Amino acid sequence: MQMFLNLKKTPWGGKYTVSNASIGFKYSISPFYFPVFSEKIFYTQINFQVSEINESDFLYHQITLPPDFSKMIAKRRCEFLAGRICAQLSLKQFGLIQCANVGMAADRSPVWPEGIVGSITHTSSTAAACIASSDIYKNIGIDIEVIFNDETANSIKSEVTRYPELNVLKDEALSETLLITLIFSAKESIFKAIYNDVGYIFGFDCVSLIELNQYDMLFTLTTSLSPEWQVGDRVRVAYRIVDGYVYTSMVVAKTS
Repeated sequence: MQMFLNLKKTPWGGKYTVSNASIGFKYSISPFYFPVFSEKIFYTQINFQVSEINESDFLYHQITLPPDFSKMIAKRRCEFLAGRICAQLSLKQFGLIQCANVGMAADRSPVWPEGIVGSITHTSSTAAACIASSDIYKNIGIDIEVIFNDETANSIKSEVTRYPELNVLKDEALSETLLITLIFSAKESIFKAIYNDVGYIFGFDCVSLIELNQYDMLFTLTTSLSPEWQVGDRVRVAYRIVDGYVYTSMVVAKTS
């Protein structure tokens, strides 16, 4: 199946969209706003529209149906498909033309082809994936968030942030709402970047912001999570703020 014979210009969200009369899912390629700077890392970002889609949309894009597909609402189906399309396109950039499908583990994390590490993220209208060789990088974590409104920020503030982190924020020019969004997104990226080493879900309080710079944030682990990640270890998360969105990324280089 030739997937991209129907590339057409679109007036919304980006330069191109995939169009076919038999499918409902539409997307356009978007600039990649995540702060990941390396020729060894491959990435894709798309904009998409939520619509009622079915098995034919997944078949058309050669994406395997998730196990709970029949229970998914339209929004969740589109988000899942969008993320896997980004992963597929990133893998093709890498050179994996015939092995571009990303599975899903029992814990719902992506299962990448052998020799690949990567990360997928999405909002309700934007998705992105970032991949690299496991010979060069141990793991990658990326996250995108729409900047929270005041009500959302206040409702999750106590769960996402610790008192010392709020002290770090006091002298910054950014609003507290934006800063809470940044911390939330950064901790999501940290979780994705070290989850394979840790092997279980850990809370926001396991890492704490200690420094905020113009382009990145420095965190310290407040508890030991695994032999590789011990209390006191420091991790750096890069970020960008673009058009009402926060983009964060953490890349773990392979050391041996």
